[in-house]
Amino acid sequence: MNDTFLKKVINDLYIRNNNFDDFILILPNKRPALFIQQEISSIIKKPSFSPEIFSIAELFKSFSHLNIEDDLRIMIRIYSIYKQISNTKESFDQFYFWGKMIASDFDDIDKYLVSAKDIFETIKNINEIESIFNYLSSSQVDAIKHFWEGFDPEKKSKHQKIFLELWQVLYKIYENLKNDLLTSNCAYEGLLQKCVISDLKSKSTDISTNKIYVFIGFNALNK
Repeated sequence: MNDTFLKKVINDLYIRNNNFDDFILILPNKRPALFIQQEISSIIKKPSFSPEIFSIAELFKSFSHLNIEDDLRIMIRIYSIYKQISNTKESFDQFYFWGKMIASDFDDIDKYLVSAKDIFETIKNINEIESIFNYLSSSQVDAIKHFWEGFDPEKKSKHQKIFLELWQVLYKIYENLKNDLLTSNCAYEGLLQKCVISDLKSKSTDISTNKIYVFIGFNALNK
């Protein structure tokens, strides 16, 4: 997102409204906020209220009572749940690589509003893919088939064995982590956003306002 794009957006908004107080500006992150404020000050030469400016993460947070848990604490929670479920003797250091992947996957699953149960369904036979994931495109089905064909039952590498063992319990880890976090009024970013969307659909959260939401730029698109 460069300053030329931002200048065009700010000029367009000013032409439409002659002020910025009626707008709430939503950005992919807060980095462009300073440039936007500079562009606004170059247009308006009289005292005026500045628009509210949020990153997309801050916008969701403003609609939720949940607190974002930091990444390390999320990892510790996942490790603790994994130990309880699998009775593993892995140390936290040994688990860290897998835990980081798991945390990232959970975040993506919630941001895309997909079913964690479907994603982590154990596929014992690749011929089941079409019936279990019938909403996927043919190219996505082929990609999953290719992935699972790589796991030769007779010739598993050490990492493949660890992955398959972990895959068996991922849905339990996901559910336990979600319940553990929500009980503490905490969440990771994807879970918080998924909860906000659920509350909006059930009308338990209201975002009505007299102001106009303006989304400026996109990044990492998901549902």
